[in-house]
Amino acid sequence: MGYVGANIFYKLSFYLLIIWIAKFLGKIELGKYFFLISLPGILLPFSELGINTLLTREIARSGKKTELEKIISSILGLRLSLIFFLYLSIGIVSLISRPNILPLLLLSSLFLSVESLYSTFASIFIGFQKIKYNILCGVISRICLVFLVYFILKLGGELIHVLLAHLLASIILLGMGWHLGKKITLINFRKPDKKFFLNLIVNSLPFSIIAYLPPIYYRIDSVMLTLFHGFKETGIYGAGFKIREASLLLPQCIMIVLFPVIAGSYREKTFLNQIFKETVRIFFPSSLFLSLCTIFFTRKIVYLIYGQEFLDVIKILRLLFSTLPFVFLNLALISFLKGTGNERKCAVLLLLLLIGKLILNYLLIPPFASSGAVISTITIDLALFLFLFYYWRKWKTNFCPS
Repeated sequence: MGYVGANIFYKLSFYLLIIWIAKFLGKIELGKYFFLISLPGILLPFSELGINTLLTREIARSGKKTELEKIISSILGLRLSLIFFLYLSIGIVSLISRPNILPLLLLSSLFLSVESLYSTFASIFIGFQKIKYNILCGVISRICLVFLVYFILKLGGELIHVLLAHLLASIILLGMGWHLGKKITLINFRKPDKKFFLNLIVNSLPFSIIAYLPPIYYRIDSVMLTLFHGFKETGIYGAGFKIREASLLLPQCIMIVLFPVIAGSYREKTFLNQIFKETVRIFFPSSLFLSLCTIFFTRKIVYLIYGQEFLDVIKILRLLFSTLPFVFLNLALISFLKGTGNERKCAVLLLLLLIGKLILNYLLIPPFASSGAVISTITIDLALFLFLFYYWRKWKTNFCPS
């Protein structure tokens, strides 16, 4: 429960920052903020390559400390190299596409790169069941960020100062991760040999696709909305999407905590099926209730959170919450499938749906702006649920063994 509570605090504090940016700086600056974290967010996951999820699973399954220390050090060295390469790539992309915001984009990419490197330490903590370390790092760094941003905006600061606060908080996060990581295992940045690198890529690639593509669905919306309609429409869509994203905090935390259990019991189908049924019994009614309440009280919610200027978000929010129960179930299905060795099927499915998402965005965003992005999103929500449930049923009934 401590880890769940900490993650809820961590995420909600981020949404609080969004609300402050909206109220102090307005729609256009909020849209710019979403763009600045979306474009690096599309490229930086390539530095992760699914390695973090694979690392958590291997730590949960393996009892050989020496072998694990070698793997962890090699992974840290690999991730640092990839992050540096992708950071340079982001700078080149920005210089070509948006040179007017190059300093801001480089700054946002830097703090996101530091947070991305910390995510490997978070995976180590989860794998070794040192959840309290993850809680400590996340909560302290986030409290620092919240106070910094609040005082910056109160004193009349601009978006660049908000990004600098993000950078300082991410450095604190990584420093604490490094310090606490050394308490449970050997932490070095070791250059991986060629054979290790190839094996790592082959084994982690499906996890990479699974981890990378769901966030990309939103980020590609923000980037395409900005390119077709500017920062204002991106701000409207992002304001609505972030409220739905906040509603996913509890189920996401539950599935993160359950994942090592699922991975460690991947051969016990009866046991896992019982856990899945219990998860559905909790997720479905709670998500349906939350969906109906949000749709009914949308106007009050938007006015309370963002104010009069953001009433355009009402329609967006109602559409996004119409598929919330399916989004809850998708979180559970993905965790169960990747924990039971069906990650390749999930990866192929998500790749196909990304292509569908890009096509829908291209067709719907130019004429319908943010409404088009929402229609594309809820269509993919439903399609993902249908396919994931189909795969789970096949695995459970032994027709598609892992």
